Amino acid sequence: MSIVKFFLFFYLFFFNFLLSQENFVNGFEDIPIYKNMQNNLDSLILFDTIHGRYLSFEIIGKEEIEDVRKFYLEVLPNLGWRKKNENTFLRGSEILEIDYSKAENDTRITFSISPKK
Repeated sequence: MSIVKFFLFFYLFFFNFLLSQENFVNGFEDIPIYKNMQNNLDSLILFDTIHGRYLSFEIIGKEEIEDVRKFYLEVLPNLGWRKKNENTFLRGSEILEIDYSKAENDTRITFSISPKK
């Protein structure tokens, strides 16, 4: 009986972990993914320098660009990002830039973090 409980616990924990990973933009530990958009796993660019990290990642979906833009304009300040302009935010020693584009039928959102200059 206890082995069944163990496997049930392990399965529920692992399944919950996988679901929680999909709720955030890959590489950005606290930036949520908008609605049904998906991480583009082939888009990750990451490297560290003595001045800070450089990180870029893309999410893809069928959502309207303006809806996605409004979502991030509302959510990011709650996560400590201060709006610099329409698509640029500051937090600590980092700059977050968001690029919104449409390719064929897909909405593509690219998040890029770099050190402040």
